[in-house]
Amino acid sequence: MIGSTFEERVKLLDKLFGTIDENEYLYKINENIYRVKTFTDNFVERWNKITKIGMLEGFVLKKPHAKLERGLCEKNNTLWQIKSRKQNKLYKF
Repeated sequence: MIGSTFEERVKLLDKLFGTIDENEYLYKINENIYRVKTFTDNFVERWNKITKIGMLEGFVLKKPHAKLERGLCEKNNTLWQIKSRKQNKLYKF
Protein backbone atom coordinates (compact mmCIF):
# COMPACT_ATOMS: atom_id res chain seq x y z
CA MET A 1 0.00 0.00 0.00
CA ILE A 2 3.06 2.23 0.15
CA GLY A 3 2.69 5.01 -2.41
CA SER A 4 -1.11 4.80 -2.49
CA THR A 5 -3.23 7.73 -1.32
CA PHE A 6 -5.48 7.68 1.71
CA GLU A 7 -8.54 7.73 -0.58
CA GLU A 8 -7.21 4.73 -2.52
CA ARG A 9 -6.61 2.78 0.68
CA VAL A 10 -10.14 3.48 1.97
CA LYS A 11 -11.63 2.32 -1.36
CA LEU A 12 -9.52 -0.85 -1.22
CA LEU A 13 -10.71 -1.63 2.32
CA ASP A 14 -14.33 -1.03 1.22
CA LYS A 15 -13.85 -3.44 -1.69
CA LEU A 16 -12.09 -6.13 0.37
CA PHE A 17 -14.25 -6.04 3.49
CA GLY A 18 -17.44 -4.26 2.51
CA THR A 19 -19.25 -1.58 4.48
CA ILE A 20 -21.55 -3.40 6.88
CA ASP A 21 -22.76 -0.82 9.42
CA GLU A 22 -22.23 -1.77 13.04
CA ASN A 23 -23.07 1.69 14.36
CA GLU A 24 -22.56 5.36 13.52
CA TYR A 25 -18.77 5.05 13.79
CA LEU A 26 -17.84 1.47 12.83
CA TYR A 27 -18.09 -1.04 10.01
CA LYS A 28 -18.22 -4.70 11.03
CA ILE A 29 -15.79 -7.01 9.24
CA ASN A 30 -16.59 -10.12 11.32
CA GLU A 31 -17.59 -11.03 14.88
CA ASN A 32 -14.34 -9.72 16.36
CA ILE A 33 -13.02 -7.17 13.85
CA TYR A 34 -14.33 -3.67 13.16
CA ARG A 35 -13.13 -0.79 10.99
CA VAL A 36 -13.57 2.89 11.79
CA LYS A 37 -15.66 4.83 9.28
CA THR A 38 -14.16 7.73 7.36
CA PHE A 39 -15.81 11.12 7.72
CA THR A 40 -15.27 14.16 5.51
CA ASP A 41 -17.67 16.71 6.99
CA ASN A 42 -19.26 18.17 10.14
CA PHE A 43 -16.08 17.86 12.22
CA VAL A 44 -17.15 20.22 15.01
CA GLU A 45 -20.50 18.45 15.41
CA ARG A 46 -18.80 15.04 15.34
CA TRP A 47 -16.14 16.16 17.85
CA ASN A 48 -18.80 17.43 20.25
CA LYS A 49 -20.60 14.11 19.96
CA ILE A 50 -17.62 11.77 20.39
CA THR A 51 -16.28 13.62 23.42
CA LYS A 52 -19.36 12.38 25.26
CA ILE A 53 -18.74 8.71 24.34
CA GLY A 54 -16.30 6.77 26.53
CA MET A 55 -14.97 4.36 23.90
CA LEU A 56 -13.93 6.96 21.32
CA GLU A 57 -10.59 8.73 21.81
CA GLY A 58 -10.47 11.42 19.14
CA PHE A 59 -9.79 12.14 15.48
CA VAL A 60 -7.03 11.44 13.01
CA LEU A 61 -7.29 14.02 10.23
CA LYS A 62 -5.57 13.04 6.98
CA LYS A 63 -5.04 14.70 3.62
CA PRO A 64 -7.05 12.58 1.14
CA HIS A 65 -4.42 12.72 -1.61
CA ALA A 66 -1.38 12.15 0.61
CA LYS A 67 0.62 9.05 -0.23
CA LEU A 68 1.62 6.50 2.38
CA GLU A 69 5.35 6.50 3.06
CA ARG A 70 7.51 3.58 4.12
CA GLY A 71 7.56 3.45 7.95
CA LEU A 72 11.30 3.76 8.44
CA CYS A 73 11.25 6.26 11.29
CA GLU A 74 8.91 7.92 13.77
CA LYS A 75 8.51 11.03 11.59
CA ASN A 76 7.18 9.18 8.52
CA ASN A 77 3.67 10.23 7.44
CA THR A 78 3.54 13.10 9.96
CA LEU A 79 3.38 15.86 7.34
CA TRP A 80 -0.12 14.91 6.16
CA GLN A 81 -1.97 13.80 9.29
CA ILE A 82 -2.95 15.31 12.63
CA LYS A 83 -4.02 13.28 15.66
CA SER A 84 -6.31 14.90 18.19
CA ARG A 85 -7.37 13.21 21.42
CA LYS A 86 -10.22 14.28 23.62
CA GLN A 87 -9.26 15.38 27.11
CA ASN A 88 -8.65 12.54 29.54
CA LYS A 89 -7.02 12.47 32.98
CA LEU A 90 -4.80 9.59 31.79
CA TYR A 91 -3.18 11.63 28.98
CA LYS A 92 -0.31 14.00 29.69
CA PHE A 93 -0.30 16.94 27.25
